[in-house]
Amino acid sequence: MNSLLQENGCLLGSIESVESLAKKQSARLLVISDSHGNKDVLLDIIDGFGLVSDALVFCGDGLRELISIVNDAYHDVKLMAKIPPVIAFVRGNCDREIYETAVSSGPLNCSYSVGFVAAGRQIFVTHGHRFSVSSNPDLLLHEAQNYNADIVLYGHTHFPRIEEVGGTMLVNPGSCSRPRGTDIPSFSIIEYPGQTERYEVQHYGIECSAFGKNSFYPFNF
Repeated sequence: MNSLLQENGCLLGSIESVESLAKKQSARLLVISDSHGNKDVLLDIIDGFGLVSDALVFCGDGLRELISIVNDAYHDVKLMAKIPPVIAFVRGNCDREIYETAVSSGPLNCSYSVGFVAAGRQIFVTHGHRFSVSSNPDLLLHEAQNYNADIVLYGHTHFPRIEEVGGTMLVNPGSCSRPRGTDIPSFSIIEYPGQTERYEVQHYGIECSAFGKNSFYPFNF
């Protein structure tokens, strides 16, 4: 369960939870990006995968929905229980109103990039628009080197991608709301044992039923 307190920069979660995540023997990261106003799909993903994830990573463009869910969780014990112990989040190019928004515990601080450690591996998170990710990953890789990042998580392109460059894994979960280059809205799960280079990345497609409920299925691209 997440304390929903911001005590660690752009991370939501207690200091103890952040330290515990860093020291775990393995990690399971739920990675979502670019919800662009679709709170329902973000809520359904958390409902389906939050309990079995060690951290939720949100790569920007939809922080209004994420904050709304966090605020809802203050008054909904069942929802709070489903939110992973740590949330890492960054500001996207469409998150212009984020500094006018607050969570129930007070004003929310947010930047364009954040780093944290999960199971001994350094994670770097950014939206990507400041690093020209739509055209070339070189600027993003250079910035990731400043963080000594093992895994880089980003969004912005709305296109799911997995790429390994020089031992650094770059993952874009795609958009959970407005896909491009594919008709499939998506998000990602990353799993790995600590202190190894072996990562398992699975993208999940999102399908909305006639009754408005979202369902999920693994897919490759």
